[in-house]
Amino acid sequence: MSKLNWQACSAAELAALLQQSTMEKSSAVGKTTVYQVTHEGSEKLILSLVDGHALVVELSHTRHPRRRRIDQPET
Repeated sequence: MSKLNWQACSAAELAALLQQSTMEKSSAVGKTTVYQVTHEGSEKLILSLVDGHALVVELSHTRHPRRRRIDQPET
């Protein structure tokens, strides 16, 4: 399973992030707005909260791909 990173941000930071991103989808869910964006090559999910803050969620970046080690057969 992939790990998720998240961070809270202010309304001003949200506005800047949305201006720098490509909007994929957005939808209102109750009093919350959900944005799916692409920013700097990664896909992010942003939840704009009622209190003026936002929550930005993205997959964590692994520096090394996880691969299984395959032993060489004995000759």
